[in-house]
Amino acid sequence: MESDKSNQKGGSFSPLLNRFLGQAAELAREAAQSPIGERVKKQMTQLVVEKGPQVSKIVKSYASEMGNPQSLGMGLEVVKRDESGIEVTLPHRWRNRGLRGDVSTSALLTLAEFTAESYWTELLALSVPGPTIKIKLQEVGARFFDESYRQVRAVMTVESTVREQVVEDLIANGTVQAKSTVEIFQRGDKKVAEFTLQWNMHLKEQADQHTDSKETAN
Repeated sequence: MESDKSNQKGGSFSPLLNRFLGQAAELAREAAQSPIGERVKKQMTQLVVEKGPQVSKIVKSYASEMGNPQSLGMGLEVVKRDESGIEVTLPHRWRNRGLRGDVSTSALLTLAEFTAESYWTELLALSVPGPTIKIKLQEVGARFFDESYRQVRAVMTVESTVREQVVEDLIANGTVQAKSTVEIFQRGDKKVAEFTLQWNMHLKEQADQHTDSKETAN
């Protein structure tokens, strides 16, 4: 009965979703296992962005769990994403709970990291032509305000001047640093936590040179 309800709810959208879920899942698996995962991630972004907002939101949430073992089973769902920011929900399920039954600190951190990285990955894939981009988390700061025993949502907004500067510097210099602030709320807009994440972003050529220099030094 449950599956029948699900199919009815999907309506005419289900065939379209099923068609692209297969492609999305295959790309996500390849990204998780292949050394060319960054190129695959960019292909994945381009694929789903072309298919409209509803397909894009569901496919990205599904594929992110397939491609990232750390978040597998957490139920992360991108509910809003555009140039100005992103919003991601995290359900209060067993996988995400701490010893006291509240949403665990590690789950909140994973939510914040997923939110910021998803935003920058898509923005840069669409804004920087050609080279593959490598994004690496460099530093994390956290503040905790309250416990949560229900679903939480992460919100990240980026000013137009900030995102334009990041893209401009990345194209001009091949590398850039960017800071993201992710706020996490529970129902009623009550803030649970706030994370500040510092990112290092490189074009593929710059990232390869950086890796080679570290290996030479060692």
